[in-house]
Amino acid sequence: MGQAMLLKFGDFAEYPSIPANFPRCGSWGGHVFKDATHRDQCPQQPVQEYRHECARVCQRNVHKTCEYNFTVEWYLTLSKACYDCPFNLTDCHRPHCIAADGHMRAVVAVNRQIPGPMIEVCEGDTLVVNVKNELEDGESTVIHWHGIHQMGTPYMDGVSMITQCPIPQFTTFRYTFKASPAGTHFYHSHIGSQIADGLYGALIVRKPPEDEPHRTLYDEDLPSHVVQLADWFPEPSNARFIQFVHKEADFFLPVSLLLNGRSDNYEVKSSNPNITARPPLEVFHVTQGNRYRFRFTNAGHTKCQFKVSVDAHNLTVIAADGVAVKPLEVDTFGIKPGERFDIVLRANQSVGNYWLKAAGLVDCGFLGHVALGVIRYDGAADEYPTEDRKANRLGKYLNPTISEPGNPIATHGPGFDILMDELENFENENFTDENVDVKYYLVNTTNCGDDLCQCTHMVEFRLNQVVEMVLINEGRPIPVEHSLHLHGAYFRVLGVGKLGSSTSVEEIKKLHEEGNLRYKLISPSYRDTVIVPDNGYAIIRFRTDNPGVWLFHCHFNLHLNLGQAMLLKFGEFAEYPSIPANLPRCGSWGGHVYKDATHRDQCPKQPVQECKEPTATGNRNLSPFSLFQLVIFVLHVSWIKTGQL
Repeated sequence: MGQAMLLKFGDFAEYPSIPANFPRCGSWGGHVFKDATHRDQCPQQPVQEYRHECARVCQRNVHKTCEYNFTVEWYLTLSKACYDCPFNLTDCHRPHCIAADGHMRAVVAVNRQIPGPMIEVCEGDTLVVNVKNELEDGESTVIHWHGIHQMGTPYMDGVSMITQCPIPQFTTFRYTFKASPAGTHFYHSHIGSQIADGLYGALIVRKPPEDEPHRTLYDEDLPSHVVQLADWFPEPSNARFIQFVHKEADFFLPVSLLLNGRSDNYEVKSSNPNITARPPLEVFHVTQGNRYRFRFTNAGHTKCQFKVSVDAHNLTVIAADGVAVKPLEVDTFGIKPGERFDIVLRANQSVGNYWLKAAGLVDCGFLGHVALGVIRYDGAADEYPTEDRKANRLGKYLNPTISEPGNPIATHGPGFDILMDELENFENENFTDENVDVKYYLVNTTNCGDDLCQCTHMVEFRLNQVVEMVLINEGRPIPVEHSLHLHGAYFRVLGVGKLGSSTSVEEIKKLHEEGNLRYKLISPSYRDTVIVPDNGYAIIRFRTDNPGVWLFHCHFNLHLNLGQAMLLKFGEFAEYPSIPANLPRCGSWGGHVYKDATHRDQCPKQPVQECKEPTATGNRNLSPFSLFQLVIFVLHVSWIKTGQL
């Protein structure tokens, strides 16, 4: 707790000379905080009532610079800041009280909140976020702005050892970028398992009301109607990750689901063991007769997918991954890690309380988990609904989990299940005659097994090429789908399908070349996250119009940590935006930079040469690799460009 002091022997002038290449500590945004007053700038009223000055009704051609201060630190659920929570429910809403699911555990939090502070800005605003690392264990951190394309600022994407060096303990990095494109996005750590321990939050970028394509469909778009879903462990996730890798392969199942950081999964015992209480659930207030825009994000880190519904209410989907779609009324929708959906809820039922349910599937389905919130009509009693918490909502289902065909929660049959490639973009577009410059087959590897082989992949494209990728999941050795997220760009989802109980690269390539795969070229939806089912495929198409090196990876954090990621390089380094003069450099601290990664102890048992480097028009196995290996190449070329090497 700081019980230490320094003894200074002599004057600095009498000290041995500091080596010329000795690294310096400090803040990384061109400034140093003069004090720590930014750390606890929290109003005394409940945190959710405080709104930044940039959270406003947007106006055309009116932009602001919106500055936020984030402190990342290890913190505790049910800490002393919670006073008598959950036995006094008012205490659970105190600033800095994280009740979570009622289980006490260490967390990684931004400003002592989970989810972290909501960012609300207008499209075109300049967003400035000062991220200070106060993690007491010395771990570094970064923050990725999921859904922001970073046009002109690729070095602000927040990917450790790819676009920036990780932020060391007791230093501050200033992120500065334009808030674009508009939509429902979120931020999260892109280092280790920090997202799994609580480092995530909503990032809402709005348009002027007259520019919102669906503005006539809803009356209110409130920050209190942002819904952030996540899965949750009873202990820091690194402990589970290590045990998963080195001992028990089935040890990575979450035990709770959180909705806006809340769950009542655990009973908390008082000093009297006969007296217990549970934390409160999130309550969403509506007025009968009004229509409300709800914004959903899935910040989960496992293969946990949510089936979302509201008892007695239909939902109208109006946006996916921040992009407007043609309105689609459904009974329920699925949302996977990295995905976002905007829906309109019509408060057209009798005054009362109704469950908002996010039923867990796949990894979260084994224990019957359901994340719950309450839709409370004005005038209704302050109580929870009496209906069954886990009752399965049937009916029209958007984005089902097609990797579980035998699961009655996942499949309702023809006419009810709506796959993501059936969702239509709001704009009427026809890509039938579009010229495709590059076709690329991307395959998950099957030759790593227990060895966790590593191989670095980067695919290079010229600027402004149209690229079509066929993502192939052979479902071996374990049948599991993958949630693939692309930084820096949207892609169009042309087709998603599952081919029975098995498939192969050769089969899908043949079907694709013959035109026998699902293929939608009329108004396909724009996404940045796509689900590739096991024994199946997804076809995406995008334009390489944003110069930069962009990460393309599975959003299941376990898969990412095991190396399921690659880089897509759009353009040549000479075409990239200039690197800021004060952007910190990574490297070894001995006056040199490693020229290769042979010091890393590459572990594949098979020969390294099996990791091939085909051309951008061929095939490539998407095999695990180490992100650390990429920094040597990316930074080395960057420094040559800027004359630093």
